[in-house]
Amino acid sequence: MIKKIGVNVLVIIIGLITSILIESELRQLIQTLFKSLTSNAIHFYGKDFHLFASSYYYISFGLLFLIIWTSWTSLTARQKILNGLTTLVIFFVSLTAVSWFDSNRMIVECTACNDGTRGIHYNGINYDGIIIFSLIISIIPTGLRILRRKPPAHNNIFAPGGVDV
Repeated sequence: MIKKIGVNVLVIIIGLITSILIESELRQLIQTLFKSLTSNAIHFYGKDFHLFASSYYYISFGLLFLIIWTSWTSLTARQKILNGLTTLVIFFVSLTAVSWFDSNRMIVECTACNDGTRGIHYNGINYDGIIIFSLIISIIPTGLRILRRKPPAHNNIFAPGGVDV
């Protein structure tokens, strides 16, 4: 039991470290998506200064890794690779879709746009919200797999009638 808890804590720590390492790359990817999905109708201004993401961002990566680790307990190596790749593909597809929706929403709601372009401060995008929402969407298949898993059958000596089940 202690070993299982220790492994789960280690998996969460690996998720936290991963979130720290890829945070700036995800921010740059979202900025690029905002520009390219609107045909450069969005431009950024100001300084791109960002110190830390929200605590929800870090926690969501830790929980994502823990959920994936939990779902891998009874899978073969091939199934684990397929599950991990599926999660990654769904994450990037949902990240692109959410960025497309949010960037086009910003263009549509712009009332003072100059020639159909809108300037947004680098911190004017909710990066954490976009990433967390994409993580939630990407973990849905894995979560459903965990929920459909049947609990192991145990012999119960205290079953009604004193008969082992």
